[in-house]
Amino acid sequence: MRILFPFAALLMLAAAQSAPAADLRLPAGTPLKLQLKSPLGSIHSKPGDRFYLAVVDPVLVEGQVLIPAGSRAVGEVARVQRKGDFGKSGELVVTLSHVMAGLRPVPIRGRMEANGAEADAAEVALGVVLLSGLMTGRSAAIAPGTIFEAVTSEDVVLVPASN
Repeated sequence: MRILFPFAALLMLAAAQSAPAADLRLPAGTPLKLQLKSPLGSIHSKPGDRFYLAVVDPVLVEGQVLIPAGSRAVGEVARVQRKGDFGKSGELVVTLSHVMAGLRPVPIRGRMEANGAEADAAEVALGVVLLSGLMTGRSAAIAPGTIFEAVTSEDVVLVPASN
């Protein structure tokens, strides 16, 4: 009997340590910092194109990691305006869709707008006089590494990520 007691205590301890973590609620409005992985621009992007970002800081609830740093997030190009004549700059509007928490997509909200630098009035006037409207504006671009701010758009129950 004395031999069984220490063995049983060890089994109970091992079971307690390997017990699955309880599900936790990630509330709507939880902030996320995301980093763009590839360039976006009004030259090559089209509405509907998807792009990818990575979570910068882990998302914690009650000290448990629900979304680890490096997790993939997905966005979509919403609107593109190509650069135009007479100094008209390009525009690019992108929105964020979801972040992956393990295999589960978590809906997020966020957006960013980029504009190419507008040609100033003197450049446009010079272009009109000398180039008869051949002067164009600049394209809009968002560089890799750009940080996006996002928030979760609904409450989601998740299992904490394993360490």
